[in-house]
Amino acid sequence: MKNNYIFIFLLTSAIVLSQKTLLKKTDNAFENLAYMDVVKIYEKAVIKGHGTPEIFLKLGDSYYFNANYSTANKWYTKAIETTNTIDPEYYFRYAQSLKSVGEQQKANEYLKKFSEIKNNDSRGIRFLQKSSTNTEIQEHNEYELTDAGINTEYSEYGVVFYNGNLIFTSSRKNQNQTNQIHQWTKQPFTDLYFVSVISESQLGNEIQNFDPYINSKRNESTAVFTKNGKTIYFTRNDTESKNKTNSVFLKIYKATFNNGHWENITELPFNGSNFNCAHPTLSNDEKKLYFVSDRPGTLGQSDIFVVTIHEDGTYGTPSNLGNSVNTEGRESFPYITPNGDLIFASDGHLGLGGLDLFKATLNPLNNSFSKIENLGIPFNSSYDDFTYLEAPNGNYGFISSNRQGGKGYDDIYKFAKNKNLVYDDTLQISGQIIDRETGIGISKAIVTVFNDEYKKIESIETDTIGNYNWSGKTSSKNIFIRSEAKNYHTQEQLINIEKNSNSFIYNPILPKQIHSIKTGKDLAKALEIENIHFDLDKWEITQKAEEKLALLLVILQEFPDLNLEIRSHTDNRASTNYNLALSEKRAKATVEWLIKKGITKERLRYKGMGETQPLNQCKDGIECSEEQHQINRRSEFIIF
Repeated sequence: MKNNYIFIFLLTSAIVLSQKTLLKKTDNAFENLAYMDVVKIYEKAVIKGHGTPEIFLKLGDSYYFNANYSTANKWYTKAIETTNTIDPEYYFRYAQSLKSVGEQQKANEYLKKFSEIKNNDSRGIRFLQKSSTNTEIQEHNEYELTDAGINTEYSEYGVVFYNGNLIFTSSRKNQNQTNQIHQWTKQPFTDLYFVSVISESQLGNEIQNFDPYINSKRNESTAVFTKNGKTIYFTRNDTESKNKTNSVFLKIYKATFNNGHWENITELPFNGSNFNCAHPTLSNDEKKLYFVSDRPGTLGQSDIFVVTIHEDGTYGTPSNLGNSVNTEGRESFPYITPNGDLIFASDGHLGLGGLDLFKATLNPLNNSFSKIENLGIPFNSSYDDFTYLEAPNGNYGFISSNRQGGKGYDDIYKFAKNKNLVYDDTLQISGQIIDRETGIGISKAIVTVFNDEYKKIESIETDTIGNYNWSGKTSSKNIFIRSEAKNYHTQEQLINIEKNSNSFIYNPILPKQIHSIKTGKDLAKALEIENIHFDLDKWEITQKAEEKLALLLVILQEFPDLNLEIRSHTDNRASTNYNLALSEKRAKATVEWLIKKGITKERLRYKGMGETQPLNQCKDGIECSEEQHQINRRSEFIIF
């Protein structure tokens, strides 16, 4: 699962639409260093006593935006316990994470704080309205949710019917193509696949690549077809429109079916070179295309837009569905039901945690949507629930979710009327411990089960291909599963034992601990420690500076062969010679601090850069704001 989210991970966890609202991308610190590996450095710093509210929040964000809400809760809790100064947005994120661990009452307390501080934020307003009316999210016991039978240890999501088949998105390994690995997720790029729909209760056994012309070396996902089957709209990432921050944006494409094959792939004209457009769906009359974007005019992190499709095939101007649907949070994955209502995923409307599925009722008089309703349980959980598809007869359908008990990252589930399943009292957990890089099971890995008081229940060793199986009884409402193996990062997962669930499949994917180091990389950008705080006209290491430098110390301790050059920069205020001398003293003071902490001087060197390398236009004779000057006051830690 999970995935990562300026407005929603393309796979919820697998492909990031954009990273403007995340921590800075950190794979520029070590060659091929993955985002989560840098998070491990933050965690190591905490273990060594260098934890700060800033680090706790970074850790919380890293797990929150990868949809691991229970672990995010751990770090947000530490941050809130250690500081009284916090952006109110973290109250909202903390509340979402609290829901994932079953602390609904405490979540409501922090949602109330959030709504009191950001009293114009629609998320807070909705919470207050819910509190005043005492509206509860419904539990629909008449529906049963089951594995769709097409999931793997990778991501599967986003389904649509087409010519008697079910088309879906997956990052599974494609045997017919060279499998590129996504830098962020360590999973193959996504393609569209299909499986036949034999009956309401059965899908086919053979899963095939949808089409070699549609599926490229890039990521393809979330398709929709016209009723005559002659046109497809789909999402693809564009590798040719990178901006100054090297971001890759998502765009919507169209292709037509002629003479037995797909052709004429064209980019839709309302895409942009500095924003995302994704996840298209059609109105029932096929005169409107709904999609998700963070384009100018977006109310929150991502909104749902609609554009008219004219009879001549041209398009109107996209318009925002407005604040009856969109919030300051994330809205994504729209779907129009057979009766014209809108189903979409959101974390801005009040839900159970993570992304929830909501319905907006169509007003046929003006073609607007209103009366937002949470779909309730079992469609929603305390994790991410998204992408909805309903069969034309309404008897069954499919959703996607990264909830506990799944086979992989994101999974596709089928919903249908409950068949009064009978459960026993024994809890069963099984799965496979997998090497993230190779996809191969890890033998002799250890899986340990803890109860909700964190007391060990049992440890199991995996077999030669990494499989494990455990069954037992516990009265705990939650259990922890720890997965560990030699030379791998340990992972731990909280599982909520729901009242109608007694069997889980849990497949941890463990990253290796060894990474190569590349000369010339700047660790300051990777760990966001470029702004070392010095008092005005001073070069002594302050307590604030020590908090930042502690991360650098941990890196040097963890990688004893790593050598660094400390470079200090100033803004252009004061004379050139003064700034050069001041920066030299600050760089030297940084090196001396590291030496006092046990790093040998042979591994370090320093250089004062003064005002010689500004990152913006702030040079002598040009008036700049304090914020612009701050950009130029920075430190660099270059590997040599």
